[in-house]
Amino acid sequence: MFNFGVMKSNFPIISIIIIAYNEEKRIKKAIKSAMRQSMKEIEIIVVDDGSTDRTVERAMSLAGFDKRVRVVQHRENRGMVSARVTGIEAAVGEYVTFLDADDTLCDRAVEEMHKVVREHDVDVVQMGCYVEMKHLPKRFRYFIPSSRLDKDVYDVDDAREVLYSGKALNNVWSKLYRRKLLLTVGLRRSGNNYGEDIMFNHQVFSHGATLATTDYLGYNYRMADAGLSRLNRWRDVMTAHVEMLDVMTDGNESLRRAYADRIAQDMISSIALRLLNPFNNRRLIRQFITTELYGIIWNNRVLPLLGDNRKTFITRDVDLIFNEGKRFLRQHYLGCSLSYLMTII
Repeated sequence: MFNFGVMKSNFPIISIIIIAYNEEKRIKKAIKSAMRQSMKEIEIIVVDDGSTDRTVERAMSLAGFDKRVRVVQHRENRGMVSARVTGIEAAVGEYVTFLDADDTLCDRAVEEMHKVVREHDVDVVQMGCYVEMKHLPKRFRYFIPSSRLDKDVYDVDDAREVLYSGKALNNVWSKLYRRKLLLTVGLRRSGNNYGEDIMFNHQVFSHGATLATTDYLGYNYRMADAGLSRLNRWRDVMTAHVEMLDVMTDGNESLRRAYADRIAQDMISSIALRLLNPFNNRRLIRQFITTELYGIIWNNRVLPLLGDNRKTFITRDVDLIFNEGKRFLRQHYLGCSLSYLMTII
């Protein structure tokens, strides 16, 4: 492992960790968004996970320009968890936030999350985020905490249920974590490539993390594709959710029901997004739903736990699922392109 660059500016309060693997086309944009942060007491750690393209070269060019930027390089690809651990161990900030190499931060993202930390002294902060999709003309407000959560701060007992129910995002990005807690947790792989973020947060909140939120929309998430080419990946993601049902909830019946309902809701919203894509073949999507995805949900592990979404899956009616997905989109996918969404919903 190689470590390029030395932190020479003021002692950083927050470390921005960017995980990159073969992202030569987008890595500079991600790093520059971190460099533009209004809060200056930061460091930016780029962990290159064994890229075979020019990712390191392009990151290094910015490290030479801004001494807050450091590049840590793995000799070979080790996977997301190993790369995150490398970044956490290399960091010196009291808090860390993660940025995917194909996404960007809004200018006040770190500052706004740090305000919450100063006010509430919590372990994790969740901010709002935008989503960009190829078939929509503008980014839209994907997640605003106050639209789903009934308070700003959650103690140890409530934080896990909020996370598993889907009221807060399961993603590692768009959050600020107390680094000391992450070092204590001992992060480990989920065993499924599509369950790493879920497992990461499960481990953090199982160690007694407290959670607070801010409605500031500080993260721009680039959704690579909601098209037919990613249907198999979509199936694998949903399968990972189901496989982790028991692991995540530790036998707690209330958490199991909350998480099962979240699995169903994720499936519903994903179906709606794909059916809304005007370039997709709806007949093929419907066929995929009935032959593939029902097998994931339609089993004794998930179906008996479903609450509000039970009727949708019992009927096995694709149109009913689509209508439920449209309702979800109207409620949660707010903002710039809402008028466009409404024209096709």
